[in-house]
Amino acid sequence: MKKLAYCLLVFISLVNNTIMAQSIESDNNPRNIIYINAGTLLVYNSVNLNYERSIWHSDNGFFKNYYLNLGAGIFSRNSGFAPGPNSKGIVSSLGLIALTGKSNGHFETGLGVSVNIETDITNDDPEEGFEKETFVLPNITIGYRYQEENAPMIRLGIDFPRGIYMGFGYGF
Repeated sequence: MKKLAYCLLVFISLVNNTIMAQSIESDNNPRNIIYINAGTLLVYNSVNLNYERSIWHSDNGFFKNYYLNLGAGIFSRNSGFAPGPNSKGIVSSLGLIALTGKSNGHFETGLGVSVNIETDITNDDPEEGFEKETFVLPNITIGYRYQEENAPMIRLGIDFPRGIYMGFGYGF
């Protein structure tokens, strides 16, 4: 019996396997982000509240993090210096954002769709001269983002239809 116990102890010592459970790798990118985004094309201005959720992370390839983006906000469009109708409305958007890099600074690009409900103001009389229109636009984003986990986030870039944009928020 002692010989069997000794042989078993030697066998277990020689065949030492390390069993590893889940490994969590922190890449300083939050799972959830809430931010306010403002953009302008001088005749088109918008302010949006956005929520992003991380849906995929990859260590390979150019893009490392992918986020699903949901947004809602308001916009106004005017005719500039020429006489013409002004409009305002609400916008909602759904898109996919891809980020490069593993550090805190990222190149970001995104594709999606936005639904605009626009009210044209064609007359100075508030009782008449309103025309409502709903239309769908593609949403294309290219920019820079600085973000850390459980910290403020800032983003700058160019977006269609928003134009030049800046956003501030918090990732958690």
